[in-house]
Amino acid sequence: MKQSLAITIIIAIIAGIFPALGVSAASVVSGDFEYVVFEDSSLWGCTHIVAYHGTAENVIIPSTIDGYTVTGIGHPNYSNKSIFEKNETIKSVIVSDGITHIWNGALGDCKTLISINLPDSITHIGAAAFQNCPELKSIIIPRSVAELGKSHFPENDSYYSYNNNLFAGCTNLTEIIVDEDNANYSSDEQGILYNKDKTKLIVCPLGKSGTVKIPDGITEISDEAFRDCMNLLEVTLPDGVQSIGRSAFEKCTNLTEMTIPDGVESIGIDAFRGCAGLAKITIPGSVKVIDSSAFENLENLKSVTMEYGVEDIGHEAFEGCTNLMSINIPDSVKSIGNYAFKDCVSLTELIIPDSVISIAPMCVFENCTSLSRVRMSDNIAELGFRWFYGCINLKSINIPKIATEIGQFTFYDCSSLASVEIPIGVTRILDYAFKGCTSLTEIVIPNSVNRISCYAFMECTNLESVRLSNRISTIDHHTFSGCKHLTSVDIPVSVTEMKYAAFENCTNLTSVTLNNSNTVIEENGYIIPALDINPRDGGHPEIVCLPTFDGCDNLSIIYGFSGSTAQAFAYNQRINFMPIVKVQLNEVNLTFDVPPQLISDRTMVPMRKIFEVLGADIEWNDEIQTVTATNGEIVVIMQIGNPIITVSGKSITLDVPPQLVHDRTLVPVRAVAEGLAANVEWDGENQTVIITKEGLTAPVSDEYGL
Repeated sequence: MKQSLAITIIIAIIAGIFPALGVSAASVVSGDFEYVVFEDSSLWGCTHIVAYHGTAENVIIPSTIDGYTVTGIGHPNYSNKSIFEKNETIKSVIVSDGITHIWNGALGDCKTLISINLPDSITHIGAAAFQNCPELKSIIIPRSVAELGKSHFPENDSYYSYNNNLFAGCTNLTEIIVDEDNANYSSDEQGILYNKDKTKLIVCPLGKSGTVKIPDGITEISDEAFRDCMNLLEVTLPDGVQSIGRSAFEKCTNLTEMTIPDGVESIGIDAFRGCAGLAKITIPGSVKVIDSSAFENLENLKSVTMEYGVEDIGHEAFEGCTNLMSINIPDSVKSIGNYAFKDCVSLTELIIPDSVISIAPMCVFENCTSLSRVRMSDNIAELGFRWFYGCINLKSINIPKIATEIGQFTFYDCSSLASVEIPIGVTRILDYAFKGCTSLTEIVIPNSVNRISCYAFMECTNLESVRLSNRISTIDHHTFSGCKHLTSVDIPVSVTEMKYAAFENCTNLTSVTLNNSNTVIEENGYIIPALDINPRDGGHPEIVCLPTFDGCDNLSIIYGFSGSTAQAFAYNQRINFMPIVKVQLNEVNLTFDVPPQLISDRTMVPMRKIFEVLGADIEWNDEIQTVTATNGEIVVIMQIGNPIITVSGKSITLDVPPQLVHDRTLVPVRAVAEGLAANVEWDGENQTVIITKEGLTAPVSDEYGL
């Protein structure tokens, strides 16, 4: 029962792919010809010539063979199979009267074929029927033909992939002549093929050269109509044209002039792909959709004007337009597709209007190596995969205010990008997002960000300052690897784990502050064993995972809380440990770019910040390394290294003087606060200095946790 069911299913599948052809016997060779006889009566008759094995220059396809009436040339079951199999001797073919069908590719691939004579009995000529006959110069379509260039399996075009152009590869064909009495097709004095009423241009002979003027009344340019017409210099389209089909002008490499008339509503997939000679394109506002690859690889295209009305720029629309220097995107455009401007290496500036609400996730502006300025639509929520990958001259870009994600490789190797503002609302910065942005010197990651993925800022070699979100829990592996100018980093209290190689080869890193007592730091390298996921590749090599701070040879100080994992890490790595304390002003935690620290049991803080938050104006004398702070009638004078300070003319001796620590001036917080008439208390349990002062508004934490 199961076997019968399986056979039934197989038959049903075959029937879907090859519908109602009838069952054929094995092919039979008779003289120079090979034929197949179908056993039942079908739409296509009984007998078909499927191969020619002779060597004659002039061949007549017979109307009968071995007593059978021949009704077709080629095999309806096979796509694009020529009966001549690239014969290089045939010069002429005469098809006998009575034959009705020429199947897909049946008379193609004859390199020496000069002429074909078709009888009035022919009703059907399949797709690519005469393809790759480069010496064919002219052909007459009989009055009997009802179907030209249609696939035998139109419902299965995705399964059968072939060129539907009847004359693809007929590079010397200059004219197609249609019998005047044909009820379905027509031609003109230029030898171009149309439908009967000349509203649809079907195909232009590939051998046409110079200028072609399409007559008035044409509303549709068919798929592949001018494809590979490499000798055409100019095509004039009438105002009435409404649609330009798929691959209509693809690879018209010498086409230098083309005006798309106002009124055209659609430009099909690959419509002008590979038209390397076109230097300028104007797309009228009547065109709502620029379909995929419509202008791909126009190597000499320098400017594109899009009129208001265009709504969608499709996938790969302008990919590979290597000389495109300018393009205006009107504020009618709503969406831009994948790879739309990839490899536009001469494009210098791009303004994406706020009308754009959707940009596809893949490689949209990848390798636009001359692009220096981008103005993004503020209505884009996610920056996608490899959007600006390799845009080495990108200097200026705004990340949209509503953005929630910066995708993988988004700014990879944008080596000229010196600054970027990540807006509040971004929650994720994904793998390699800013890798190789060697001009970045500072990055501020707002508190909305809860995830920074691996390699995100790897090899940002000039990055000097990083301010991390206080919502991230993990600093992923290699996140800041190779950031050689990074000298210090403050790890927020939210971080509970720092993965391997997170700060690998940050060779100038001297200090790290850990604000969570329990943050786990990967101290020792380890090996992930080979995984035999793909046996054909012999498995994967072993992966050596390096410690978090591998190669940070100048790391000398770890700041953290006493008894914390930071202290244990410092001990294990033989790095100096400095305990940190908290400082509060009127119940608000103060955040410093260099953390408060205990020196000889005194809390020392950055000079400028503490004076400013306490409301004092400061004046620095670099020559004598002295600061003068003024708040009303109070004047405080301090000198680096001098334990004696002056408060409104009164001298006070300090236990620990102001001092330089890693090029930063630190001052004792109690002496400063009390000198400026504030009250100071010490909370030993929480290691917090508590400052209160009436009439002073304490600074509040901003979006970055400052």
